[in-house]
Amino acid sequence: MFVVGNDVKCLRGTKKLVVPRKKTTNFGLKSTTFIGAKVWNSILDELRSMTILKEFMNDVRELNL
Repeated sequence: MFVVGNDVKCLRGTKKLVVPRKKTTNFGLKSTTFIGAKVWNSILDELRSMTILKEFMNDVRELNL
């Protein structure tokens, strides 16, 4: 469902997801793969690299996404 990008030239973060191309405005912008990838890419690198789920969930709640 989600694809991790392997761009070695990208210096603006790690473990970013590939945002799929939207085919339609109505359904493409509201799809889980599109919104999920956009939200995941918008959080900080420190959150993306966390290994403990409970700490990740607590820190994400503080962001108020």
